[in-house]
This record gives sequence, structure tokens and C-alpha cells, in this order.
Amino acid sequence: MYKGEETCNVKCPFFIRHSQYGITCEGVVGDTETTSKFGSETEKKKHMQEQCNEYPNKCSISILLDLKYALS
Repeated sequence: MYKGEETCNVKCPFFIRHSQYGITCEGVVGDTETTSKFGSETEKKKHMQEQCNEYPNKCSISILLDLKYALS
């Protein structure tokens, strides 16, 4: 099993888990999850550093979920 250390700095409330090449977040629709798959572990780590480890952030999923809760 993948044992990356990136989760220790995650601030995004929609983050659920990550794998070697993917990040899973709360889904936009109902009781779902959304997984983003990256072409490399380096790309995934970069996204986590720039988006998941900051909140608010400019991640498309985070922006949609912020809007979802603002309209609720």
C-alpha cells in the first residue's frame, strides 16, 4: 500500500485520501467521491502542495464544493 506523507499538511476540508497518482475528494453530487488521477507522482505532489495544503484555494473541485455549500 502507498504510504505518502503529504496528508500531514492538508488544509482543504474536502480532501479524503490520496494514492501514489491520485487524490480523492468529496464529490460534487450527493454522497459521492471524486478522484483526480495525475500522470505522475510529481504532478500529484505539486497539486497537493499548491491546492490541498491551502484553503481557500484555486482547485476546481474545492471551488465547486464551496459554491454547493453556499447555495444550500
